[in-house]
Amino acid sequence: MEPVIIILISMLVLGLLGVGQVIREQNKKRNQLALSLAYQGMVEKHKLQIEHVEVFEDRIIGLDRKQKVLVFLFHRSGCFSELTVPLLELTGCRIVEKHNEKGYITNVSIHMETLIKDKVYQLCFYDDQFDKPTSLLPAMRRARNWKQRIAVNSDPGVISLEAEYVL
Repeated sequence: MEPVIIILISMLVLGLLGVGQVIREQNKKRNQLALSLAYQGMVEKHKLQIEHVEVFEDRIIGLDRKQKVLVFLFHRSGCFSELTVPLLELTGCRIVEKHNEKGYITNVSIHMETLIKDKVYQLCFYDDQFDKPTSLLPAMRRARNWKQRIAVNSDPGVISLEAEYVL
């Protein structure tokens, strides 16, 4: 009788694990759908023509080079953030890394100061509370790449697409 009970319990445990995985996948798809709908709504609302867009770790960042506007959306269960940043108002842009007491990086973000005092935009590319440790290095690369794009496009002049990648 004991082998039958062990088999039934193991089948029950495997079934519960499978149901848990299905629920996680459904939540992930629901979050991705909500993020994409918010992005579409934001683009239509502001009548943007996004030329550069990148989707990563429940975030979307896009750049409208013609109107000089940066769009950043972050969506995770319970936390939702939408930013529209006019690049011509920026006075400074820098990458900020926060470290814990052991020296490990806990947060990577881009801070952008504007002409208006006390108005700072912050774009979070990595947060150790939400993101996997393996996404730290790609997040740092993305932050450097987008900082460069922001710096190039915050200038009121026109820069050709080829020249942007040379800088």
